[in-house]
Amino acid sequence: MGRTPSDDDPDTLLSLNDAADLLGLHYMTVYRYVRSGRLPAQKEGGEWRVRRGDAEAVTIGSDPATRDGSRRQAATALVQQIRAGDEVAAWAVLQRALISGADPWELHTKLLHPAITEMLLEDRHTIGHHRALVVAERLTARLSPRFRSKEPTSGALLLAAPSGDHATLPVSILADLCRARNFRVLELGAHTPAASMVEEASRTQRLIALALCTSHTDGNDDSVAETLHALAHELPDVPVALTSLVPPTSARLQQAPMAAHFTQPGETVSFLESLRAGQAGVRVSGN
Repeated sequence: MGRTPSDDDPDTLLSLNDAADLLGLHYMTVYRYVRSGRLPAQKEGGEWRVRRGDAEAVTIGSDPATRDGSRRQAATALVQQIRAGDEVAAWAVLQRALISGADPWELHTKLLHPAITEMLLEDRHTIGHHRALVVAERLTARLSPRFRSKEPTSGALLLAAPSGDHATLPVSILADLCRARNFRVLELGAHTPAASMVEEASRTQRLIALALCTSHTDGNDDSVAETLHALAHELPDVPVALTSLVPPTSARLQQAPMAAHFTQPGETVSFLESLRAGQAGVRVSGN
């Protein structure tokens, strides 16, 4: 049995009615929070119970003045748990962010993507690094269903990482964000030859663009540039957007043919949306 709502202990278990009173919300609103996963809960005797601390986190998250600080703390905690290889603790960080008012888009763009960027730019040859990437991949997979839009899709996108780039996370995160914006997304994954991209693009109806996702450019500039040149030659009517964790530094890559380059996935999605709307000044391939 839970203790009384007046108890300040964050582990006190409250009924949904008590939680609603604490938050100043309607019972059904709190119930929706529970059913959507925004507010963690457990059943006792057939009734939902929530921790007072989790309920209060919803209140704190509703105050804009606290959100930036909370996000920074969450980002730091997430990196620490991913590096430690602790999937359970890392997932708990993301769940607390949801409770505090963050939406899945923010989890990807403000928490997971920065954490992944930091890790991918580190030494790639340590056991801890590879273990951390596995945890990050599993977290991304657990979040992916939250990006499935119920609206009809409009326009197709082809997403892939170039030959030599074996990281799947940048592709997966961008794919989730694009699906949330009702694109039909075709993922080719990591280490994809240009010929495979061309083959898939040639048979894709209503293709809006191709997004080339690379986790690094240092040491891989030649491969990325070669891929961009091959795509421009074989698919002259298909805009190609390059998204990478850092800006390209080599002159060859900077001069390679591309419609646009971004380091933030949210900016890439905005550009792709403008292509779909015909506002980017770049020709879109035909049906």
